[in-house]
Amino acid sequence: MKHMDTIKRWGMHPASIFVFRLIIGATFMYASYYKILDPHDFARSIYNYRIVPASLINIMAVILPWIEMVCGIMLIMGLFMRENAFILTVMLLVFSVAIVSVMVRGIDTECGCFKKNGVETQQVISSASTGNTLLSDKAGYPLLIRDLIMVLMGLAIFVSKPSACELDFCCRKRTFFFASEHPA
Repeated sequence: MKHMDTIKRWGMHPASIFVFRLIIGATFMYASYYKILDPHDFARSIYNYRIVPASLINIMAVILPWIEMVCGIMLIMGLFMRENAFILTVMLLVFSVAIVSVMVRGIDTECGCFKKNGVETQQVISSASTGNTLLSDKAGYPLLIRDLIMVLMGLAIFVSKPSACELDFCCRKRTFFFASEHPA
C-alpha cells in the first residue's frame, strides 16, 4: 500500500504531469508531421489494419493527423489541457484496440505511427538485432505497451489538478483576479 501511495504522489506531481504533457504532445506532433506531408502513405497504413471502411480511409488520413498536431501543440502549451488529454487518450485507446485486432487476426503490419515513404524512423533508433522493442513500429506487444503507458500518462493529465505549469491555469487566475476586482 505504501508503494501505491508513492507512485500516486510522484505520478500526480505537477512536474510529472508536465513531463507527461511533453511526452504525449511531442509524440503526437512528431507522428502527425509525416502523415500531414504524405496522407497517401498514411491512408495505406490505415488500410493495412483492415478495420475502417474504404469510404472513410482517405478522410481519416487527411483529418486525423491535423487533430494529432493541434492537440499535441495545445497539450504542451497547457491550453484546454484536460480536453486535449482526453482526445489524445481516446485516440490511444482506439489505436490500442486496432493493434490488438491485427494481432488477433494475425495481420503483420507496421503501425503507421512514424512512417514516411515506407521507411520506419524507429528502425534508425533501434538496432537491427533488437527488432521488437518499445521503439518498434510493428503492430504488436511492444507498440501496445507503449500506447498503454501513454494512456496512463493521459489519464493522469486528465484527472490532475490545475497547476502553474499550464497556460490555462495562468489565464484563469488572471481572469478570476480581474473579475474579483471589478464586480459586475
